[in-house]
Amino acid sequence: MEDRLMKLVNVKLVLVSLLGLLLVHSSVSGGTTFIESNDTWRFFRGKVQPSEPNDYWKEPDFNDLDWETGRSGFGYGDGDDETELLDMQGSYVTVYIRKEFTVSLASLDPNAIVELVIDYDDGFIAYLNGGDEIERRHMPAGHAIYTTLANSHEAGTPVIIPLGTVGELLNDGNNVLAIEGHNTSYGSTDFSLIPALRAVGDIVLTENTTWSGTTILEDTIVVPAGIVLTIEPGTVVQMKSGVGIKVYGQLLADGTEAEPIRFTHYGAGTTWERLMFIEAEDSRLVHCIIEYSDCAGDHKDYYDNDCDPGTPPLPRDYHEAIVVLASHVDFKCCIFQNLPDDSGSGQGDAIAIISDDPDDSGEASAEIINSQFLSIGQGVHTRFSYVLVEECYFTDHHGDNDDVDLYGESTPPPLILNNVLINSHDDMINPTRSSAVLIGNVVAGSSDHGVVLRDECSPVMINNLIYNCPSGGIAVQNQCDALLVNNTIVNSAVGIKFFDHTGRWGPPYCLFPGSGKATVINCIIWDCSTSLSLADSPYTGDRGSHAEVYYSNIEGGRYSASVSANSTLKWGVGNIDADPQFADVGSGDFHLKSGIGRWNPGSQIWVQDDVNSPSIDTGDPNSDWLAELWPHGKRINMGTFGGTAEASMSSSTIGNIADLNNNDIVNFQDYSLFSGGWRLYEHLLREDLDRNGFVDFKDAALFIDSWLWEE
Repeated sequence: MEDRLMKLVNVKLVLVSLLGLLLVHSSVSGGTTFIESNDTWRFFRGKVQPSEPNDYWKEPDFNDLDWETGRSGFGYGDGDDETELLDMQGSYVTVYIRKEFTVSLASLDPNAIVELVIDYDDGFIAYLNGGDEIERRHMPAGHAIYTTLANSHEAGTPVIIPLGTVGELLNDGNNVLAIEGHNTSYGSTDFSLIPALRAVGDIVLTENTTWSGTTILEDTIVVPAGIVLTIEPGTVVQMKSGVGIKVYGQLLADGTEAEPIRFTHYGAGTTWERLMFIEAEDSRLVHCIIEYSDCAGDHKDYYDNDCDPGTPPLPRDYHEAIVVLASHVDFKCCIFQNLPDDSGSGQGDAIAIISDDPDDSGEASAEIINSQFLSIGQGVHTRFSYVLVEECYFTDHHGDNDDVDLYGESTPPPLILNNVLINSHDDMINPTRSSAVLIGNVVAGSSDHGVVLRDECSPVMINNLIYNCPSGGIAVQNQCDALLVNNTIVNSAVGIKFFDHTGRWGPPYCLFPGSGKATVINCIIWDCSTSLSLADSPYTGDRGSHAEVYYSNIEGGRYSASVSANSTLKWGVGNIDADPQFADVGSGDFHLKSGIGRWNPGSQIWVQDDVNSPSIDTGDPNSDWLAELWPHGKRINMGTFGGTAEASMSSSTIGNIADLNNNDIVNFQDYSLFSGGWRLYEHLLREDLDRNGFVDFKDAALFIDSWLWEE
């Protein structure tokens, strides 16, 4: 791979600073120019046909020694002529030119694009190595001869015309470019023909490189293995259409909150390609803004086409703004917006983490922390890859791709932790055939389901809050076996929906036939038309859905569930049906009311209510309650905050506020823990005994009062 990349050296790089000055960041070779705009050519004045037969003049073996020589450009009347044709006006309308040049294919990327750069007045037809024409501009259709007139076109701005790849068009050794230029009339007052020929392709960095200021990329940049590309805070990377960055080495883009790094387009109405990491060294993007990438597409293009694991996968054409193949990349405090445009309804997708690429397979992973995905398409898509998505914000996504879509198992499984996903189209989190772990997420306002757990896998959901999802809070499908603990589901058509997505047994989804099953513990399902819906399946292996429910608060109890004939619902111990007494449903605060203490996330203080929720201290007595602050009743609460520091406080006085390690005695072990939190300004600390957000002498006094207490 590295050897192939290092051959891509004959390209051009334009790096322009904010002041318009050229920045030299690395020893990158310029583009390969085969013919300069002022090179010497053989030319023939078209007073008669140039050869016998008429079109033989363009062939490589044509003998042009009798032709004149002159430097380009050819013409008169425009002031841009190196070889003036002062006899052309009124005498002839066509000039024939030929130029031989030598190419060493071994030094070129076969996929580099051959470009004809030409300024002309009025028309031309070009040929490369004889045969058929490769380009025609402002000429009538059909065979042209020396008396054929062109359509009008004024010179002044050279046109760049991609012709094809080096591998397709050029010979190793001698090559010939032949062009016939035509005027619009015998009496025309001017004529110009100024051609050049070059190859452009990826730019390969040859040494460690640093970018700053404004960097304009006209061609794709390749960071080969062993090379580090560093981007400094405040840098704006502007990329022209079709341009991106490919990383085989390492990319370190460390912006700051005050000076973020921006990856953006070059000019209104244009889009760049993508950042692509391919078997790269660990890289990172910190405080980066990613926008205007040409990244709309459908990740189902990566799925199986025949549901046969024995057949090789199809080649893939990735579309996301950032694609990570067999690499690890960290994202922190990044913003994904205006993808692919600033319409506010774009469906451009942000990140793909891929371990099963047909050409570059290998373990891929990412940590995506404290980042924002604003009014775009899909946020994160993975295939058989570990990803940590933590403290991120997703809103207003468009299209049928979900905010977070996880496909395939990985070791460890994906962890989706403490994110907010609100007010978006379609589902929001969708593990398919992925035993992902979802903890502490807020999912609200989807147009479909909140979370879809699909296919043969064993995902775990803990402490998630899901509300206002019209199709259902959680969907469990196609042999998924889910564990759902301490989740709160409110105001959704169905709290938990079990069914077989029969329309997706075949390609491209290739889902396992059958419905889903789940174990539900310490959950609250409230204000849902149906608490649990267990639908039958046509799959003969198991025609039903299956659920077990324990220690949960379900509005309407067992009879609020819909259970089809072949499905089963085990209504276990500890379930209740009582108003959970949420703090403020209208503002999205689903903490449980408590007369002893309820955390108010808005004011960041503990408050007291005039009622105690029946879901306090009624969770599974075997569940881990240790993270709940005293008074905790030594029993976990139901719902999304149960087992966390935000759990509403118990009316039980069991335990002691200074027993920080919950071992029923206050001693030097607790003192060590208390000392570790001394003088910290932070809410929800166990060491903050008076719960005012600061560990100080008041807390020390409370601790001393409890010294050597024992249960």
